Amino acid sequence: MKIREMQRGQIWWFLTPQMRPCPKVKCNLCIGSSQFLTINTSDRYGKFKLDKTEYPFLSHDSYIGDIIFDFSGEDEEIEVDNKQFRQIISDKTAIQLIDYVKKSRVLTPVNKDIVIAALTPPFPPPP
Repeated sequence: MKIREMQRGQIWWFLTPQMRPCPKVKCNLCIGSSQFLTINTSDRYGKFKLDKTEYPFLSHDSYIGDIIFDFSGEDEEIEVDNKQFRQIISDKTAIQLIDYVKKSRVLTPVNKDIVIAALTPPFPPPP
């Protein structure tokens, strides 16, 4: 599957070439065609917490970052197998994340609109 085929609300593991200093496999929340919010083990890049009990594929509680990553220029480079799909974000989490995004001091108004539109339920079915 190409990265542009992933649907909003889906959580995936894949190698992220844009991450510096070196590419690494990251957990990412799709918010639109080739656009993602990265899920981190630290709250350094965002304070919205994902609870391991609701997202059991996480090794521990994690945090959704406040930066939108656009991988559209790397669509041919990133090939993802359906086995790397983890789950769709719950409606409850999406609504809480929308409230968090509205208050964000990091995201621009345009990026807030993108995230809010992408995370408004219902979500497409899993792959």
